[in-house]
Amino acid sequence: ADKVFLVLKPTQANSSIRIYLDEKLITSENDGADVKEGIINLQTDKLYNLVDLEDGPREHILKIEFLTPGIEAFAFTFG
Repeated sequence: ADKVFLVLKPTQANSSIRIYLDEKLITSENDGADVKEGIINLQTDKLYNLVDLEDGPREHILKIEFLTPGIEAFAFTFG
């Protein structure tokens, strides 16, 4: 897949996660619509766009760092 989505629910104000692709902070070249400078600031529970690979699907390692305790994750989807 060249897109990765995750349903997330913040449990407090100013909740955020950090996204890494292949052990490096994701860049604007491959980040999803909800990512800004490698960070997603969670405002509400919804489906967040984490990754959007411009060069199409390939094998990668995705790492998500939860910067705020208590964030709930529900479902990964790929497109």
